[in-house]
Amino acid sequence: MPEQEHKMLTWLNEIQQYHLPRWEELPDIELYMDQVITLIERYLSPLVGQYDNKVITPAMINNYVKLNIMPKPVKKRYEREHLAYLIVITILKQVLLITEVQEGIFLQSKLCSIPEAYNLFCDMQEKALGEMAETYKCAYSRKQLEPFEQVSLDSMGLYMACTSFAGKTFAEKIIFTRHEDRAAIITETM
Repeated sequence: MPEQEHKMLTWLNEIQQYHLPRWEELPDIELYMDQVITLIERYLSPLVGQYDNKVITPAMINNYVKLNIMPKPVKKRYEREHLAYLIVITILKQVLLITEVQEGIFLQSKLCSIPEAYNLFCDMQEKALGEMAETYKCAYSRKQLEPFEQVSLDSMGLYMACTSFAGKTFAEKIIFTRHEDRAAIITETM
């Protein structure tokens, strides 16, 4: 097997085993900015920050706080809740506008508690990564299944990008629709 293919299959196996820390696994101590950055990079480096891009920076964190996407630190110290927000924001901003991330977080936090919403996000993200990895592995091993039968291995990258765009489009529509619903309720109660 050529080295490139071996590397890709190794990575796919790693992605299928990838684990985002659940709420209970996040440190339950106060952390300073540099510690937060180190942890977020450790948690997310297999997914984002490829090609020498920074996973997260102090400026990014400060902007999220200024934009009210996440709670302010207390005396420049960050807690478990901040880590959860940063993990979700860092992943979702790869495919959504930051205003859409903000609205999605707000809506989800109204449906359940922050720990429940965060753990649900982790479950869904791991499931999606595992399914995408399995899709690629099936195509690679020529055990193609519907609807992937027409997708050749050479065009799998393009197919995955198109699938990502489709998912992004659906996510945006759901967030926008929920936002409109919320705005209508607020208007009716005035």
